[in-house]
Amino acid sequence: MSFQFILTFRKPVIVLTYTIDEYKVASSIIEKVDFLKSYAILGRKDAQNLKSLPNNYFDQVLLIDVLEHVKDDDKAVKEVYRILKPGGRAIVSVPTPYYPHYFTPEFDQKIGHLRHYTLNKIKFLFEINGFKTVFVVPHTSSLSGALSYIFYSKLKNHFILKVITMPILLVLSLLTEKIHSPYYCGLIAVFEKSYI
Repeated sequence: MSFQFILTFRKPVIVLTYTIDEYKVASSIIEKVDFLKSYAILGRKDAQNLKSLPNNYFDQVLLIDVLEHVKDDDKAVKEVYRILKPGGRAIVSVPTPYYPHYFTPEFDQKIGHLRHYTLNKIKFLFEINGFKTVFVVPHTSSLSGALSYIFYSKLKNHFILKVITMPILLVLSLLTEKIHSPYYCGLIAVFEKSYI
């Protein structure tokens, strides 16, 4: 996703990975795409400890599927607050308590989710740390989640079937995102660092 932002905005982006495997994948992408070499600054960091990054420096921080994996999400949010400029924004995506129901508890555990967030829980986490909520919206409706359940659970041992059905499930998923449902698998939120 960081690389997509580079292609869209053509501005330098610090891309931080947590595991060595993620770092290797990101590094190989940068090596293969010359354009990225001029804009991507790659590093390995823990979101809970960004001490080498300067205070009040960044315009925007993306926490895409990060907070549910760290041991201390409060500490990670405090670090993001510290490195953002006043008025800077944190863009966040997190799973909801419905995530394991649709993606299966086994998959949820396998990918290392330590927690899930309700709309109020994610707002509270950021607001208690000095952020203003710009918006929080649900994504991945229950119908999309049901399609994901089919893909991740029912077809998990059928590689060929997964390859054949993936395009169909993706189209159905995109179409069902427009249908309102109270049971969403994820939340997307934007928070702004308050001017003090």
